[in-house]
Amino acid sequence: MKTINTNVNLQSSEVLPIELMMPSKEALDIFLANIPFIITVCIVIGGVTVTIFSNRKSVESQNKLARDAKEAEHENKISEFRHQWIQEVRECGAALSQLVHDIQFLIVFRNNVKQTYDLATKQDDVASEKLFGALIKENHTQLLDARSRYFRELSKLKLLFKKDEPETKVLFQLLDSVGELFYDLEKTHVDNDKIEGIISELQDVLKTEWEVTKSRSWVALNKSVKSDS
Repeated sequence: MKTINTNVNLQSSEVLPIELMMPSKEALDIFLANIPFIITVCIVIGGVTVTIFSNRKSVESQNKLARDAKEAEHENKISEFRHQWIQEVRECGAALSQLVHDIQFLIVFRNNVKQTYDLATKQDDVASEKLFGALIKENHTQLLDARSRYFRELSKLKLLFKKDEPETKVLFQLLDSVGELFYDLEKTHVDNDKIEGIISELQDVLKTEWEVTKSRSWVALNKSVKSDS
């Protein structure tokens, strides 16, 4: 029986590829192995998030402070203008009250002198007629001047208010009625009723406006204090 030689030698002039097989790791093993890296990434992301959020809050806070400061400045400017406006109304009202008194005085003087002039004319008192005639002429010039100044101040006061405001209706009715005095030939005394009525109405109007001004000033100041805090 023949014997078969099983020893075979393989020879090759080329490099044979060798595949290294690594045992597979489970997901938990991979996670545990990368914990330091994951922690580092979380810290970086957290730091960036906190920084962005903090910067955004800071910018929002600064913008709010700027808006509040601008609004407070605007309110203060309005209050300042209202203070000036109230002062103008006071001065104009005082000037009108003085003019109403002066006009009444000039009208009473005119009426009395006119009566005396008419009496001198009837009695043919030439000297008295000439004297009182000159006084009437001078009085007429003074009345025209007072009338001009009166309507100037009245127009100024009306322009300080909105047209047809309910709060000023009675006030301007009283002031407009002063114009009727120029045609009153029977008035022989000066009275203060009309002046007192005008002043009373002005006080009511100014009281209302002053309360509004104080309210606006308080709001502006309160906002400014809140902004500072």
